[in-house]
Amino acid sequence: ASAMGFVLLKTEEKTEFIFFNKSVESVTLEKNISLYKMENFVFNIPGTKSDCSIPFKWALENKKAFDVFVIFTDSENSSEDLRPFEAVQEYRKQMNLPKTKVVVVGMAANKKTLKNPDDNQMLDIVGFDVSILEIIKNFVSEKI
Repeated sequence: ASAMGFVLLKTEEKTEFIFFNKSVESVTLEKNISLYKMENFVFNIPGTKSDCSIPFKWALENKKAFDVFVIFTDSENSSEDLRPFEAVQEYRKQMNLPKTKVVVVGMAANKKTLKNPDDNQMLDIVGFDVSILEIIKNFVSEKI
C-alpha cells in the first residue's frame, strides 16, 4: 500500500491521504518524501479491522469534493451502519458528484467485495502486479 500511495503521490497533481480504521487521520505528505519514509510512516499506523464507509462519511462531513477515492484494504469491513457502497451513494448524492469514482484495491485475496455490482463508477482490484496503476488510470479516465 505504501508503494502504491507513493506512486500516486508522485504522479498525480492533487492527492489527499487519509488513514482510517474506526476514525480518520488526514495527513500531509510532501511530494519529495522518500519511499523509505513513506513505508515507515505507513508501517507505524496501528492496524485494526476497518470500516470502509468511513472515508466517504468523513469526506461528506468535511465537504471534501473528490473525483476519485482509491482505497487500499484487506477487505475485512466492519461497518456498523452503512455498507461502503451505500456510503458512496450518499456522498455522491449529498455532494452532487454523481460521477465520483471509487477504486478498492484488496490487499488480500478473498471473496469479499465492497462495491455494488451494478455501480459502474466503482472498481474492485485484488492483488498487485505491474499493470494495476495503468488499470486505475484507465478506469478513472473512462478508457475501460
